[in-house]
Amino acid sequence: MNPHDPTAPNTNPRLLAQMLGMDARAKWRTEELAAMFRHQMSAPLDPTPGALGPLPAGAPLVLPADTATFGELLRHPKPSLEWLVLVKELGRALRQDPDLPVPEEIAAALYFLPILAARLRLNERISSLPDARLHEAAAHLLAQPFVDEPARQLARASLALLSKS
Repeated sequence: MNPHDPTAPNTNPRLLAQMLGMDARAKWRTEELAAMFRHQMSAPLDPTPGALGPLPAGAPLVLPADTATFGELLRHPKPSLEWLVLVKELGRALRQDPDLPVPEEIAAALYFLPILAARLRLNERISSLPDARLHEAAAHLLAQPFVDEPARQLARASLALLSKS
């Protein structure tokens, strides 16, 4: 067997992706991250059981009538707690995925934004992270040039809330 044959069965897909410039861990330009973030915020929330992963125990998930996308969920004055938990878990899964299908920056935003929204808008904790860590996360989100204005507003309001506690 020729070790230089790209069709060899033991070819490392991650190495091939890196060689072709497709590594999700590669350094992304700000405008690329911004486009990915906008795309994710405008992506529809799929209420199909299992679409975002395993469902929490309890009642079936129902989306409020005015909440159809990730962005609308995060901007909603009274977002669905169950959906915030699901989006947080999606962000966690993306951050822990060794093949990381999205850049780490986007995965981190998908993890922290629902935690901040639950805390700010519902006065609920959906994470065991201490307030100091949530404060750092909100400040970090504000420092990211790819984050859109609604997410910045959520991060700013969260900083104000967390500074009081």
